[in-house]
Amino acid sequence: FFMMECGSNKISATAPFLAKRKFYKGQWLDLRDTVNQWLEATVVEVIVPDDILVRKSGITAGTSTKVNGECNFPSSTTTASAPKRVKRPAMDPAVGANDHKGRLRLLLEESEEESDRTLSELNNNDDLIGWKERDNNANVQILLVHYNGWPHRWDEWIRSDSERIRPFRTRSKHEPSRGFLSPSPDATFHSAPTTFVTSDDDNI
Repeated sequence: FFMMECGSNKISATAPFLAKRKFYKGQWLDLRDTVNQWLEATVVEVIVPDDILVRKSGITAGTSTKVNGECNFPSSTTTASAPKRVKRPAMDPAVGANDHKGRLRLLLEESEEESDRTLSELNNNDDLIGWKERDNNANVQILLVHYNGWPHRWDEWIRSDSERIRPFRTRSKHEPSRGFLSPSPDATFHSAPTTFVTSDDDNI
């Protein structure tokens, strides 16, 4: 369980996808790859939706508001008194590190109107015609992740609320006899660059 707040009121919810998870550059985590294998990974870069998308002004999607003194949460919120079906995150395809168009699509979904130009006009981008922002982008981050010990061609962008992300060493394989928690790749590539992050100027 975790808590969501609106003013002085608190409402419990059971959906982990609604939790305000925050990641940082250099963080280790377990990540499920496209063939359903859990591997150790490192967060290489962290961006937020406002970094790559001009959004409509007004209430940010997914946040709570007060109407006539009552808390009004998004439909995906589960309350103790009125259980509702939780909207699960979309199963997005893998987006390569250099696929900036695919990275943007992690924030979007098809609009009900094929000719919807709202986002297209805001961003001066005709590729956004017929697309709209997802309603669960509040508090989400877009992460560039590197699989430890694997070539950088496998690096990918992923949403921070993805079901493919788990805390470090909760799903990946490792030897219990080791006396340290630092990442240890399952396979070794002698030509693979180091994954240690020291500054923003490193070529990772």
